[in-house]
Amino acid sequence: AARAHGIGVLPRFSRCTVQEHMNTAMQFGWRTARSMGALDVGQSITVKDQMVLGVEAIEGTDALIERSGKLCPRGGFSLIKLAKPNQDMRFDVPTIGLRTVEQMILAGGKSIVVEAGRTILLDREATLKKAEQHGISIVAMKCLSASNPNQNAPVLYDEWNADSLPKCRAEVA
Repeated sequence: AARAHGIGVLPRFSRCTVQEHMNTAMQFGWRTARSMGALDVGQSITVKDQMVLGVEAIEGTDALIERSGKLCPRGGFSLIKLAKPNQDMRFDVPTIGLRTVEQMILAGGKSIVVEAGRTILLDREATLKKAEQHGISIVAMKCLSASNPNQNAPVLYDEWNADSLPKCRAEVA
């Protein structure tokens, strides 16, 4: 079903299994977050079962995750964090790390989707270890066309790429 929408299988950076229903929700979340980013609305959303639970506003990602946990007490939701299509990558670059994973654990989230080449991953080893210990999948996706970042469909991207932000000491997803 995912290939019918031009979306490849998602890679995993934590060793946790991405179940099919989560894969579908993450792909839905990517398309939704990309569309919202074009409207200059936040960097992150949370989704479950192809339903948007929350949208990041000025309060930030941690508050979005906490709010989503309250709205979805059974957990199992996905966090999707993307750069806005026309974002100036010198400022407010999408970032995840150990704190993001810890917030997801507390709220009951099960997966984090980031944009390959446009997301900073802080303290990679500790972040991935904590995610694996708690069954949280972390995946990176990339648009089909580098020349058209507004395109909604993501594809498989299976390596952490530090070349996108060469002046940044943090690892880039």
